[in-house]
Amino acid sequence: MIEPKNGYAAIDYLNIIAENIHRLRGKMSQEDLAKKAQIARGTITRAEKGLPISLKNLSKIADALGVSLATLFISDAERMEFTNKLEIRFKNIEKELEKLKRGEENE
Repeated sequence: MIEPKNGYAAIDYLNIIAENIHRLRGKMSQEDLAKKAQIARGTITRAEKGLPISLKNLSKIADALGVSLATLFISDAERMEFTNKLEIRFKNIEKELEKLKRGEENE
């Protein structure tokens, strides 16, 4: 078996996609999402069970959910890591802005 570089196997991605579709559709029913994506409800069911579906249908689901296709492949852990990094960057920017503001007041 070939080890994936990022530590994820295909089955992991199917589960990540399943979790993301379910999370992103929120209170929207599978039927409503299927109609919006113009695919069969069974395709949504398969995707949410972690079963393979075509990339074309996955792309339609992403469009219907208003997200990029790549978003469906991002795990909760990766999303949290990214969010934490953004929070740190914003805090650093706020600190720098405060320093600039104080510097202007002293002049």
